Amino acid sequence: MKQLLLLKHVLIQRLRRKGVFVATDGRAISKLTIEEIQREYERAEGERNELVKSNT
Repeated sequence: MKQLLLLKHVLIQRLRRKGVFVATDGRAISKLTIEEIQREYERAEGERNELVKSNT
């Protein structure tokens, strides 16, 4: 259980560093489940990768 809370905290911090404070549906990141946070993180990473590809 502690590991899941730590994972949730780390993912939230990484999203906040990327400027993501709310989910795509408008809810606060801190109110999401771990699965929803992981999806938001993957979405944010995917957008970053698309930006890198479009710049080359």
